Amino acid sequence: MKCCQVQVYLAGRLKNGQYQVKAAMSYNLTWEIEELASMGYEWFWVLTEEMRLHLAYLLIQRLHALPWARWSPNWQTDPRIKKITSWLHKERLLKENKIQILPQKRPIAIFPEGLKLIDESFQIISAMLRGRNLFFSEIVNGLQEMGLSHYSPQVVQKNLLQAIVHNKVELIPAVSPEQGECFRCGHVGLQLSQCGICGERVWFCPECSNMGESLSCRPLFRRADKGVIAELAQGVCINANLSDTSPQQTNKGLNGVGSLDYRSYLADKFKPRYNFSLSPYQKEISERLAEMLDTDRVRRWLLWAVCGAGKTETTFELISRVLQRAGRVLFTSPRREVIRQMVERLQEAFSDVKIVGLYGGSKIKFSQAQITVATVHQLVRFYQAFDLVIFDEVDAYPYQGDRRLVNLLQRSLKKDGRMVLLSATPSDELLKEAKDGELRVLTLPARFHRKGVPVPELYSLRLPILPEYTLMPQKVKKWIIQSLEKDLAQLYIFLPSRKMVEIFGESLQKYYQKKGLADWVQYTHSQDKKRSQKVQEFLRGTYPILVTTTILERGVTVPKSNVLVLYADHVDIFNHQSLIQMAGRGGRSLYAPFAHVWFAGNRISKEMKIAVNWIAVMNRLAHERGLLDAKSDKFN
Repeated sequence: MKCCQVQVYLAGRLKNGQYQVKAAMSYNLTWEIEELASMGYEWFWVLTEEMRLHLAYLLIQRLHALPWARWSPNWQTDPRIKKITSWLHKERLLKENKIQILPQKRPIAIFPEGLKLIDESFQIISAMLRGRNLFFSEIVNGLQEMGLSHYSPQVVQKNLLQAIVHNKVELIPAVSPEQGECFRCGHVGLQLSQCGICGERVWFCPECSNMGESLSCRPLFRRADKGVIAELAQGVCINANLSDTSPQQTNKGLNGVGSLDYRSYLADKFKPRYNFSLSPYQKEISERLAEMLDTDRVRRWLLWAVCGAGKTETTFELISRVLQRAGRVLFTSPRREVIRQMVERLQEAFSDVKIVGLYGGSKIKFSQAQITVATVHQLVRFYQAFDLVIFDEVDAYPYQGDRRLVNLLQRSLKKDGRMVLLSATPSDELLKEAKDGELRVLTLPARFHRKGVPVPELYSLRLPILPEYTLMPQKVKKWIIQSLEKDLAQLYIFLPSRKMVEIFGESLQKYYQKKGLADWVQYTHSQDKKRSQKVQEFLRGTYPILVTTTILERGVTVPKSNVLVLYADHVDIFNHQSLIQMAGRGGRSLYAPFAHVWFAGNRISKEMKIAVNWIAVMNRLAHERGLLDAKSDKFN
């Protein structure tokens, strides 16, 4: 179904004392007739021959704008039919694109019997599309992923059509040249190409082509759900779609009479389990976040917390509340390393909940889950899917400054959904939204172990142009030896580019190889094919030194570590947000709450000073609130 031609039709029926007219398009009219008849439609008018998908979509939009509600049940003599016919023939869209209107209008009974559709696969496909944008090939691949490869493409097509007729699923072109928009990712700015199947000129989206071509002739199937939170607030009965069921669940909903036992069951089932006790201040933040579901008109909250404050755990009670209401949760971040760690942490906290991790290279892509953990890029397949979105590291590259990723995030949230943004270094834009009242802000200025964030030491050194270890100033060598031999801590060494990481990392490896300790050093960056393996080994403590770029400035935790940033004055790479995040890698655990952090450059840049000042201000704020122990920093 990559190159799709459709026909537009009208169908009419009398329902609840009013005459309803359905304007729709179909890729197989024969299959559609029986379903329409079962729904009580009395007549069927095929308006067009097969036509291009994006033009049919535009025609449907214009038909929907016509006054169908006052139609009479007498379809044979109603003057409005003549009026509509006249309008269709005068419509400029049809003339410009040479679309012929067919003068056939017949009762449904005279059409041949359609093919019987399969209920079981209809339910499965409909569930798969819940809150998603998927191509036909992705639906087929999703069924294979679920172990249902026995459903043939023809069966999938028939059931998709059934879902469309029942308004469970929407059929739309992947891109609309008339609106200049990609309906898959929301990007505005299409380009022309040629269809490899029909050879005609088509429009495509250049932004999401790496996850499948989005073309004006390619159909996109999507299903948007009503917000669970809004339904519950109105007392609407729903049937929770959980991984297991209870007899009390069926047809009672979560606010229904007699649902008290089931509420208790859900509260216990989705109660988060922590691997440490929340501090009193964390508990206060956690409770305030959970209350936002019912009490706050502002739907977006920012949790501004220092690195290592345990901000993720403060969202667990909020997640639990949403799960109890049969809602769906998204935990997202721009970084793949963060996503991998979060899958493990959430699975520990919610062991009875189905959780799926989506990122580049993940084997699972289409399975539904109560909690989805995904990089922002993976959200291209979601549409109004989640009741709650928690966005960790909202200030991180590549999300900041990329309007497409911002749009993907907004499209994935239901219209009545809630969003919580987590950051240690919120952008000026977020702070302005908070000032304007568009964003609620909670601050968590202290780590859970009641020790301050390590304040970096700034050094102006004569660093070599070529970052060979042997050419480094004596201070750099001293810091490395101090970490390994005195502090007995692992050491992050950050450099501003891949090339510098390779030169320094290889030279440091050779230095320790002469001492018989070659396996003490590894280096990695975004293009390293063994990156994931090296990072996991470092996190497990397999080796003590990791030389890297900013790819590891966020979302990774080592029990005891120091931090060294070389060439920290490269402001095009190391802005104050990045420096704060790198400093935050040290002193994160209860076992080792202290750390040394060194920033070294050929000069002390403004960004280096801002980073130090920001950390000091948050430490002072935590001290003023009584959140730090009297002696909060061993080294400062």
